[in-house]
Amino acid sequence: MLFLEKMQEISKTLEEKLSICQNPVMFASGESKKLWVQAAKTESTTGVQNGKITLEEGKTLIENFTQGLTLSGFLKQLTTTGTLAVLINPLGNAIEQQSEDVVSWHTYAVIYKDGVLGVYDSSFVKGRKTFQSCTGVALVKGFVKALKGKRKVTEIWFGGGGNKGTDCQEMTRKWIEREIVYQKGANLGNWCQRRGWVQVEF
Repeated sequence: MLFLEKMQEISKTLEEKLSICQNPVMFASGESKKLWVQAAKTESTTGVQNGKITLEEGKTLIENFTQGLTLSGFLKQLTTTGTLAVLINPLGNAIEQQSEDVVSWHTYAVIYKDGVLGVYDSSFVKGRKTFQSCTGVALVKGFVKALKGKRKVTEIWFGGGGNKGTDCQEMTRKWIEREIVYQKGANLGNWCQRRGWVQVEF
């Protein structure tokens, strides 16, 4: 989050303004958000009464859930021209993995601009030509599905690759740094002119 705050400050100096989303998506729908906020309120009240947490900690717990974005709320931000977002989703069923005390997460970056969605995925496998065949990017697939009928997606481009299994976060960070700090956002959106980037069918 500190890195994204730094990138947000740098983006303000760019000729073409870029909004970097720092607020995490936490809920699939408004209904699920209500349930989680209510659960947080109950946990906070119980924790304060039992002396396990302070009143201030209880308020923070509730605020963390209250401020969390829903998928539809984030779509408004994502579809604002020039918004760069970092997406993190579990690989596989997160609930099942929790019981094993191990959850495998994958980090990648997306930018939507003028109907075109660019996805930097450090684990992208060269040769894949369909959106459905791209694995590990469940969250962006959810976004595309939700965008249908709201904002038109005309093209989807993928770039990246080379992740050895645990480097996705650092590779994504370096990619964003290169795009924002060194190239000043000049090439964001020029996917067809990039070496190694592939337009996938969807």
